Amino acid sequence: MDVGKAVVTMICAVLLVGCDVAFFNKDQGRALGPLDQSWSIRLKSGETLRYTPELAEKIKSKGWVDGKWPCNIAYKLMNRSEYLECILVEAALLPDISSAPRDHFGERYDPRDYLECRAPRKRNDMSCLSLRVRRNENPEYWPYPEVPKPKWPEPPQRAKYREGMSSEEYFRELCGKEAGEFIYRTVEGVEGIYQIRPRVEEDDWHLADRYVMEDPFGYFIPYPKGTSYLFVSPPHSDFRFFESPVDDAHRKHSGSLRYIKYEGHEDVRDIVKAPGKSWYVNKKYSPMKGAEEDGVSSRFGYVWRGIERLHDRELGIAGGEVMVVDLKSNQVLGIRRGFMYGVKTHAKNGINWLVGPTCPVLRGETKFRDTYRFVRSVLKP
Repeated sequence: MDVGKAVVTMICAVLLVGCDVAFFNKDQGRALGPLDQSWSIRLKSGETLRYTPELAEKIKSKGWVDGKWPCNIAYKLMNRSEYLECILVEAALLPDISSAPRDHFGERYDPRDYLECRAPRKRNDMSCLSLRVRRNENPEYWPYPEVPKPKWPEPPQRAKYREGMSSEEYFRELCGKEAGEFIYRTVEGVEGIYQIRPRVEEDDWHLADRYVMEDPFGYFIPYPKGTSYLFVSPPHSDFRFFESPVDDAHRKHSGSLRYIKYEGHEDVRDIVKAPGKSWYVNKKYSPMKGAEEDGVSSRFGYVWRGIERLHDRELGIAGGEVMVVDLKSNQVLGIRRGFMYGVKTHAKNGINWLVGPTCPVLRGETKFRDTYRFVRSVLKP
């Protein structure tokens, strides 16, 4: 037995009592992308567990892998044999790294390394998940497809990267030349807002990868009650309603695009002070109500995107834009362009996109309210 096999066997013996995985068949070579039927796991019993289309159907029929319960979530529902089948199928179905732009895959993405890392470990060990990280897609849902999409405005001047620049120097260059809020037209008396591109919640592995997230600058941990509460929550957020497309899974199931209109929420409080203490007293409260619609009532909406600049991610910098538009014509009313310098971590090439300096500077507000603040500076209730 070679050294690599000896190490795997030792891990099984020391950490996983009863572990039945020995090592992997890698006859096709590491660089060829997704796994296929030649891939297998040889068990300590001497038997070989092979990937087959039938095995894939068996696992998918249980809702594992690409359903509601991926292997790292559903492991409590599986015995050891089912777990090994699940991770083998999961690795086999991961896409080839050449199937999309490189930055749509995590920096450490490798289906073969993922399988090799995962199989000998305890089922609740999540330390291998960075090896399968892919970009979460965030589709745009324009309510009037017949109206041409707007063109994103260019910055007043382009920042220039000079060889040898440090992260801090390049960040200051981008902030000084490109970042800012550019308002071309304001509108008074706006009742509601439509969210063209909802954000998908990102997990810890995406937030720690330099490349895979499209827009770390504009990303914020989802507001606990939902984005609608950022826009409809008098007296702090005073739009009358907020609209968003129904999630993509529902659209695929129904075959049509529908929308949800949120309105009716109100939470007016007074602060009651006493010696040494204070507390809130609700004066007026009504819950948020959401109803599905076939179309949108909003005349105006906002959309976001990530932007790329030369050498930005390798230096731990990410940029993003938010654009406010007139939905009937897709005329651009305003755009905010900003950059973030992520904080490096002790992990190899690791980064934390939840913290770090930004430009424009968040004006004393939490990050999830800053999009609301900019939209409201263009569209005034």
